[in-house]
Amino acid sequence: MLSSPKRTRPAGAAQPLPGSSCGIGAYERSAWAIPLLVCLAVILTFLPALRNDFVNWDDRFNILHNDNYRGFDWPRLVWMFSTFHAGHYHPLTWMSLAFDHALWGTAPLGYHLTSLLLHTANALLFYFIALRLLSVSPSAPSRPADPAPRLAAALAALLFALHPLRVESVAWATERRGVLSAFFYLSSILAYLTARSSGAKTRRWTGLSLAAFALALLSKVSVLTLPFVLIILDIFPLRRLHGPPYSWLSDNRRKVLLEKLYYLVPAFICGVIGIFAQSQADAIRPAAEQTPAAHFFLPMFSLAFYLLKTIWPVNLSPLYERAVPFDPWSAPFIFSAVVVLSVTAGAIALRRRRPGLAAGWAYYLLTALPVSGIIMYGDQLAADRYTYISGLAWPLLVSAGALKARDFMPAAGRRMMTLFFCGALALLSFLTLGQIRIWHDSESLWRQALSVNPRSGVAHENLGEILLERGQKDAAAGQYLLALAANPNLPGPHNNLGNILLRRGKPVEAIAHYRQALLADPLFADAHLNWGAALAGQGRPAEAVRHYQKALEISPLFAQAHLNLGAALGNLGRPAEAAEHLRKALKLLPGSAEIHFNLGLALEGQGLPQEATEHYREALRLRPDDMEAWNKLMALDSSTLR
Repeated sequence: MLSSPKRTRPAGAAQPLPGSSCGIGAYERSAWAIPLLVCLAVILTFLPALRNDFVNWDDRFNILHNDNYRGFDWPRLVWMFSTFHAGHYHPLTWMSLAFDHALWGTAPLGYHLTSLLLHTANALLFYFIALRLLSVSPSAPSRPADPAPRLAAALAALLFALHPLRVESVAWATERRGVLSAFFYLSSILAYLTARSSGAKTRRWTGLSLAAFALALLSKVSVLTLPFVLIILDIFPLRRLHGPPYSWLSDNRRKVLLEKLYYLVPAFICGVIGIFAQSQADAIRPAAEQTPAAHFFLPMFSLAFYLLKTIWPVNLSPLYERAVPFDPWSAPFIFSAVVVLSVTAGAIALRRRRPGLAAGWAYYLLTALPVSGIIMYGDQLAADRYTYISGLAWPLLVSAGALKARDFMPAAGRRMMTLFFCGALALLSFLTLGQIRIWHDSESLWRQALSVNPRSGVAHENLGEILLERGQKDAAAGQYLLALAANPNLPGPHNNLGNILLRRGKPVEAIAHYRQALLADPLFADAHLNWGAALAGQGRPAEAVRHYQKALEISPLFAQAHLNLGAALGNLGRPAEAAEHLRKALKLLPGSAEIHFNLGLALEGQGLPQEATEHYREALRLRPDDMEAWNKLMALDSSTLR
């Protein structure tokens, strides 16, 4: 891929390429042909993702069952810019999903298409970033018409974009935030590099870089390390900062540092917002789990794990779940710490002779650490999506090494190197196609997760959910029991087992599971709702009311809880209170025949037959075979005639 004829360096002006009557013309043609081929390779490799469905790994919660992002009216825009939905703050991501919904509704193809186009754009942006960085590195050829830097930049872009670790970010609709934030992140870096080039309008390009960084933060907060990434670039290869760090506050170098303050302010603000969002969603693990050993060894494991998966990308999974109980002193964590600390020591020792290696490793540590487990979120040890930004260093180092090595190789060696990299890209594409198939649907996703880790409680739980939707209650119950055997503290399997038992007419056994679900997660509103339903089914509406009220204390916009509470209050002879909650439910679910019917009952109980009639008629319109609504309507009409 980097092969080119062996030539002696010209003493004066650049000469045309040998064997070409217009070497510069061929070079100019490559200026657009090579990046176009990069885009084509990315699109063709990821095209099968357009056939994928949504998966039950947050897609339903964020996209299918979430009406808040579907439109650009003022209330929805306010929601997008104020919500901490699922523990994230990313208003621009919501706007991009709103754009998809305006075009495609809830058809998954359109959402996957937007993610694919963003990933392709990111590959293109990284190509131009790599070209600039390789052009200013010591290994850059001095011949202006030499295509090797462009080929090396294309290699870097393809090694990044075609890697199987990218699939999660592209093929998972919920992870739109990853590819969108990366688009603005890379745009910010490219604008920054352009501002540093000779003849550039520095202020204009720096302003564009700052604006792109702000947009990146509004797409995903984890890109907040960019100001420090720019300092790494200033050290190498831009060499704007040199000498020991304590000397950077003198002469012109102080200005280089001070300009990063403009980036640090929005980074700090969004960082605080991001931590607050996670805490609001109860995603940060309890303090008892966040021991000093966990804070040290978990990031070490993540850093070593991502490095290993970059080199050997097999057995990838949507969830690398922490074992229960979690032991940070186990052998894999200690070995990972040894690897990371050894590589760090080597990079420091070689920082003068191999500054590119030191800069690449520093970039990797800086961008991976915020998502490596220093603050423990959720149940995962690591995630493929966390490599989307941090994984940029390795392709660039490989391409820089190849560019440098070609000068010492004979023509046959260069051809062998080209064949090697072509084979490596073909292998990565093959593995990526297989990984895209894994994300095709929910069942294939979780069966893959269980093939990697048969004791993943979350994977068993989500597979059980799929089986339950198909009516395979026994198989689903088996998956929930396996989930609880792996992790007894999972509330979801207890709640779902309770639902299965309740449908089988076993409310007492169901309530025992709802109680266990709430012991595991006291803020699990669904468990309170279902516990209330079990009590109501036993003819105990007063007790049911207490659980519905607790569900609403946790989730005030829980439509089903308002409906059930309204029905229970109606059964207790409190129609005015019932109507109040049913009206709230109707605002949240305006197309529900059940809510209209129950509201009709409450209004009839208040002595308002005309209003009740309207709701019975609407219930019949929505559900024409509702005999209860029909009988109520006929009875009211008969009483009116009398």
